[in-house]
Amino acid sequence: MAIGAGIPFHAYVPFVGQEDSWPMSQRVYYRQLLKAAGQVIHVSNPPYAAWKMQKRNEWMVDNSDALV
Repeated sequence: MAIGAGIPFHAYVPFVGQEDSWPMSQRVYYRQLLKAAGQVIHVSNPPYAAWKMQKRNEWMVDNSDALV
């Protein structure tokens, strides 16, 4: 994982609050990941819509020099 290896990373999030319906343990871990990210990019506004996941994926690809 990037954090354990000391590799900087950006978090591309489909929309603010995507984790709101997740179990608490997953929300806690997710928020720790976001805190460790060099940058957090929210691609769309809430609420949930399935197409926002694809929009996030396209945004990552279109705005990256390399993906691993």
